[in-house]
Amino acid sequence: MKFLNFCSSHHHTPSCLRCIRLCLSSLEALQQTLTFLPAISSSYLYPPMFLKSLLLLVLATFSAALSPRTSTLHRHSKRASITQISSFLNAHNSARGSHGAAPLNWSSSLASKAEEWATSCQFRHSEGTLREAPYGENIVAASGQFSVQAAVQTFLDTKSQYSPEQPVYNQWTQVAWKDTQELGCAVSTCNNIFDRSYGPATMVVCLYSPPGNVVGQIQDNVEV
Repeated sequence: MKFLNFCSSHHHTPSCLRCIRLCLSSLEALQQTLTFLPAISSSYLYPPMFLKSLLLLVLATFSAALSPRTSTLHRHSKRASITQISSFLNAHNSARGSHGAAPLNWSSSLASKAEEWATSCQFRHSEGTLREAPYGENIVAASGQFSVQAAVQTFLDTKSQYSPEQPVYNQWTQVAWKDTQELGCAVSTCNNIFDRSYGPATMVVCLYSPPGNVVGQIQDNVEV
């Protein structure tokens, strides 16, 4: 299986000004192993890494300057089924319960916005364009069989990057963020994310409200 994975959503200041940051631990690892790849801009890095010759992992944050891929290349997107909603909530809430965070509720409004972005097959962050109110965002895409549980697990796996002494904002911190109350996710099948040899990609978009990863509030919201 081949998958691509984004760092957690925009980091928000208390005044809701968004600040894009690279995941520090990911950047350090990439600098050590992939220094030959050029940085596209000061806030946008697009480096691939092959793991065990089977897995491609890209951890990046994107600037608004990235030209979006056209939505005409997607195959289809459908609203999350009752089974998928249950899977998204269970996977998130099980992890949150282990870190002192209350269960999330499903938001049909957030799910609709997540579907809008998933359908566009633009594999980058939406940069807060989906609605006026701020929201958190986690995105992952993979080829082959890719279940809801597997998608959420990629978010949870970034926990290994976190240390209370040197906290970083990533997908896991958004999942575990105590102040977040609502979740909405969508799944889409896209043809424009991977090379055709890998086949269509399953793209998963999850939106969160209130948003996590608020700069200066991580110690109060993330419990290891």
